[in-house]
Amino acid sequence: MPTLAALRQEFSRHLGGYWSGTATDGTTTSLVDDSNETPFEPGDPDEVFPGRWILFTSGDNAGTIRRIKANGYAPGNYRVAWNNALARAVQAGDTYEIHSNSPAEITRWINRALVKLTHETRSLLSLVPDGDMEAATTAAWTASNATPTKVTNRVMFGSRALRVANSGASGRVQSGTLLVVPGETYWIAAGASVAVGTASLIVWDATNGAAVKTISGTNAPYLVYSDEFTTPAGCHALAIRLQGAEANADIYWDHIQLLRVNDRRVPAPSWVTRQGLVRDVESLGLANATGVPGSLYTVKERTYLGAGLRGVIIDPTGAQNDIEFEGQIGNRLYFLRGLQPFAELMAETDTTAADTREVLLHAHIQRLSDLMRGATSAEDVSRIKDEMARLAAETGRLASLRRPRQPARLMVPR
Repeated sequence: MPTLAALRQEFSRHLGGYWSGTATDGTTTSLVDDSNETPFEPGDPDEVFPGRWILFTSGDNAGTIRRIKANGYAPGNYRVAWNNALARAVQAGDTYEIHSNSPAEITRWINRALVKLTHETRSLLSLVPDGDMEAATTAAWTASNATPTKVTNRVMFGSRALRVANSGASGRVQSGTLLVVPGETYWIAAGASVAVGTASLIVWDATNGAAVKTISGTNAPYLVYSDEFTTPAGCHALAIRLQGAEANADIYWDHIQLLRVNDRRVPAPSWVTRQGLVRDVESLGLANATGVPGSLYTVKERTYLGAGLRGVIIDPTGAQNDIEFEGQIGNRLYFLRGLQPFAELMAETDTTAADTREVLLHAHIQRLSDLMRGATSAEDVSRIKDEMARLAAETGRLASLRRPRQPARLMVPR
């Protein structure tokens, strides 16, 4: 997968304005590169590099950007210079890049492109933060007498699960507290796979310090621990505990769903930031695996609720967007399916699964859009529009090649 640095470099190569090298000497206002791989040539015109941007990619000035000054290229001395002094002098061995556009602007164009590109996704609907366990870290879970880690080799759905390895009896992790109203009915479900010991899903009354609901099992294959419960009098905050009884318990947890029974509106996943991203809701029915009501279940059937989805409620303040159903939701597992925008890249080594060609094409469109706003002549506007149309047609062609078939919205035995 390409990194932010690789995308930035390739973007500038497309424009014919990218050079890189390693300094052999320097000051706070100049850099010398007379190495065998230098991009500077003694025969270059003096105006080749002035006005271009230099980005330091290692050393004390890594991440710092300067603009090469008007008379700042001395090809015979293999030197470029700038006006705004660096905090530290350039040292031999410091690596750098030179771009025709500001590297900060290139990063902005790349990130604007990424959030316009999307990929197929399927997210659990749940009130529990990191309920689907897809976050790379365990930051949403607080451990006690246990070591939590995210794993990819033993999952129920998605790409990650939470492994809780006990270091003492009753080891557990606990979610953050969730504000609730006393006397309301909720639906809790959690996938558990037991490697060692006894697993317990505990709904914890964080106001009164007592268990509201406990479901336990010793199953090795994943089963869904699930039941309804009513918040007790005086309970205004809940937490979910994923616990192992024995000191050596080793348990895998995945997809923790908490929803209010008979609700019509539930919080949307964080990727639902605008209209047009949501396709439908996938609903999984459960079959009792033990004969004991309110205990362990297997997934029974799958239904796509395209028609039952009223829409997306976008909060203009950005605090919390919601998914609204036509009817009340029941005791099932609910997944939102749609098109998730790719995440922005912040660090040089951040990577993206987006197609490199599509990212670069959309980034060039973003650049042209900025140029359009500054265009002063009808000729320039026409030229930019023509180029944007050409790039848009190419992005459409690439998108059509990877567009998946629409799923059938009907009940299918699992």
